[in-house]
Amino acid sequence: MKALSPLINIGWLRALLFVGINILANEAFFTLAYRILEELGVDTYTLSEDPSQLPILLLTIFLQGALVIGLVWLFRRFVDREPMNTLGISVKGRLQDFLWGFLTGGLIMGLGFLILWKMGYLEVVRFQFRPEILLGHFLLFSLVAIQEEVANRGYVLSNFLDSMPKYPALICSAIIFAVLHAFNPNLSEIGFINIILGGILMGLFYVYRRNLWFPIGLHLSWNFVQGPILGFPISGQSLGKTTMMIQRHVGPEWMSGGSFGFEGSVVACGLVIIAIFILLNRVKTTVQ
Repeated sequence: MKALSPLINIGWLRALLFVGINILANEAFFTLAYRILEELGVDTYTLSEDPSQLPILLLTIFLQGALVIGLVWLFRRFVDREPMNTLGISVKGRLQDFLWGFLTGGLIMGLGFLILWKMGYLEVVRFQFRPEILLGHFLLFSLVAIQEEVANRGYVLSNFLDSMPKYPALICSAIIFAVLHAFNPNLSEIGFINIILGGILMGLFYVYRRNLWFPIGLHLSWNFVQGPILGFPISGQSLGKTTMMIQRHVGPEWMSGGSFGFEGSVVACGLVIIAIFILLNRVKTTVQ
């Protein structure tokens, strides 16, 4: 059977159309979801900081993720006219990629924390171990990683790659990824740059391998280690006192990351740039 041509022939145009509709759909979803929650007496302003509300937050993000994945499926099926599995979501033989991604994200966060702590730019106030909260956060950030990577690396980057060379496609997709975080609270210029760099790091593997499990693993550990374990805010979103480590920032925000989290630190900028060059060398020499 002859394959159908895309409904829109230009890949970058398909990507931008998806981004626009995705933004509108998510805005409508959260407006409705928060209105319902407020009617039920839930304080949506402290939802991520209240451990008793973690099941509600999990349900909300699960439904939002289902919306995003559903939009990707609709675009892939009716606009691209390609099978969904061509986005690189097949799990067969991908455990190693996922684990390497998870290790990379965790290593960046762990090294960054140690550097800031040794230099005196943060202090550890106390530790607390609440396994049920850690498990809930792991599930939460797994949902976030899967839906964001399927949308941003899977759909947006793959369509850019269909219509331009790989490095311009990678940079354009990373900029869009950062723009989607532009309305996060406490965003700084360094934070915006670091999100672009993070998008490049997560997208590099996809450019050469066309599978999503390395970036999903990296995205998951980036958020999970940064917030629930080390106690940083995540892209400006505080987890309050629900984290395993309670810390206090000392010194300028451009160094510690401040209220935006480690992503707002120049230390993060340096570590991610190093990781980009290491990963680029690896994927270029081992590409299949």
